[in-house]
Parts: sequence; structure tokens; C-alpha cells
Amino acid sequence: HGENGQEHFLTDLSSGALFGEMAYLLGEGRTATAVATTPVLVLVLPPEMLETLMRQSSRVSRDIIRSLCSRLEHMNQAAVA
Repeated sequence: HGENGQEHFLTDLSSGALFGEMAYLLGEGRTATAVATTPVLVLVLPPEMLETLMRQSSRVSRDIIRSLCSRLEHMNQAAVA
């Protein structure tokens, strides 16, 4: 929600996308709310499990970093458009 309380669309997520990792990585509350427009199956990982996966798998860590970088790039492009 923006300052006036209205909802703002941020992005569409495709199959296999992850979200919510920023809250864990920053140790803060969520910055957005996800709303499904079609039926979806969501896997919810407890923070401890995500931490374990990131420690044990460089691929998981790399995928999270790539996801965050992609979002940042998208936001940068939107800001200069």
C-alpha cells in the first residue's frame, strides 16, 4: 500500500518464482503482500529452513541473489522510464 492506503501493483510472478525472502534477509517485516489471481500452490519455508538451504546449497543462495538483482534492475528501469 502507498502512503494514501491504496494498493499498488508491483509485478507478476511466474511459476517457480520466490518472494518474501527480503523480510528474512533484512530481519524486518514484509514489504509487500502477494495476491494470487489464479489458483497457485505455494511452498512456505520457515526461516530456519531457508537459512539451512542457503548454507548447504550455493545454488539456492545464487538463485535468491539473482532474483533480488532482477527485481532491482526492473525497479531501476521503471524509475528512469
